[in-house]
Amino acid sequence: MIMSGDVILAISFSGQTEEINKILPSLARRKLTIISMTGHENSKLALMSDIHIKIYIDREGYRYRLVKPAPITWLPPPPPPPPWPWATRWLCA
Repeated sequence: MIMSGDVILAISFSGQTEEINKILPSLARRKLTIISMTGHENSKLALMSDIHIKIYIDREGYRYRLVKPAPITWLPPPPPPPPWPWATRWLCA
């Protein structure tokens, strides 16, 4: 389940796919952090993202187009730190 504070990583070469255009308004309303990777800096996805990384590909990765790749990945927030101060020092040392 996507919740406030989550980070969305969206990858789309065009940044204009039908799937992206359908889900972007919902993500924007939830005030999520959106990180996008597209080949077009002026795409709808790039412009609506908090952080945009321009990418380049010379061909699609799915050669026979039997399965359509999912363009969005949900990254849950990191777990809270342990309640014991010594555990943080021990785990990070």
